[in-house]
Amino acid sequence: MVVFEHDTTGHEACGGMHRESAFAGGTPSQIGERDQGHRYQAVNIKLDKTGGLTEAWRLLRTAKAQGFQIMVGCMVCSSLGIAPVLEIAREADFIDLDGPLWLADDYPDGVTLQGGVLMPPSPGFWGS
Repeated sequence: MVVFEHDTTGHEACGGMHRESAFAGGTPSQIGERDQGHRYQAVNIKLDKTGGLTEAWRLLRTAKAQGFQIMVGCMVCSSLGIAPVLEIAREADFIDLDGPLWLADDYPDGVTLQGGVLMPPSPGFWGS
């Protein structure tokens, strides 16, 4: 999980990588208890790490209510794997959903990269 924190001098610093399972069964407020009191500024929500779409929405609402910025990310996956999280990405401050772009073959009509912008799948690709 990419996190942003304040260093000990009070200056903003980009933190290192944080284990992605930090919120499994927990809440963003618990992260300080697990990480020597650091107050992180952002959480990275990955659908496959939160336990699904419902849990991802819960984490998003809880994190926003506590003042966290939101980053939405993904593992290397197909367009079918990120289609649901595109709904959550609408409320994110940072988005990193390039997982399908790393595949040699993705689903037809899946996400595409056009001019540096990730375009969503064709209508009806996921759900209808």
